[in-house]
Amino acid sequence: MHKRIGSILIFFVIIISIGVTGCGNKKKEIDMENKDIINFLKKLDESCESRSIDLESLKKLIDDDGIYAITYFDDGRDPNRGIHVYKDEIRDDLMLVSVNNNKVGIELDNLANAYIETENLIINRSDSLDKISFNVDWHSSDESTIHNNIDDIVNTCKEIILTNNKDIPQVFVIKDNYYVFSYSSFDEEWLESFQKTFTSFIGGWVVFEKIDGKFKLRAVMDFT
Repeated sequence: MHKRIGSILIFFVIIISIGVTGCGNKKKEIDMENKDIINFLKKLDESCESRSIDLESLKKLIDDDGIYAITYFDDGRDPNRGIHVYKDEIRDDLMLVSVNNNKVGIELDNLANAYIETENLIINRSDSLDKISFNVDWHSSDESTIHNNIDDIVNTCKEIILTNNKDIPQVFVIKDNYYVFSYSSFDEEWLESFQKTFTSFIGGWVVFEKIDGKFKLRAVMDFT
């Protein structure tokens, strides 16, 4: 009888030890990934520093599929735009311009310098974020794929930010190894005099993806 009780106790001790070890390993993985996220954003910010642009370092953060630049005008004053740029098409001044139609996208140095901060960066993970996807192919060079889905992309950004709606630099880990940096917030205000709800959604966004353990830039977005 005593041997049986002892065997049961040993079994439970082993199970608990495995659980504790698993939790410890998971925490280490998250801590390491957090450092990698911060390092990636630091490299992006440093390579886009307007006083010392480092185009070659920037290109190392982009793979052969290129990147998208999305401009979204919250007040509708100008047409929203989504353009695709391969890394070798990025101009020396970091202005992203479509070679297909000469449409101008984003000044990458302005966006990076205005929004990207890594000091005390919040990195958000949750079960709800794990289910969120942009549902677009960021790897496609077909600009219409993104341009025709800008409203859906912006609505996905709203869904993301509402999980922690604070106007601070933060990263959201979402579905399918995608990561989203945001310095933005979504505001709604009911104005009695107009009998209408007004919304405001402005800020900077960066979408990046982990492939084979390395982060690659997918899109930069400026909501104004």
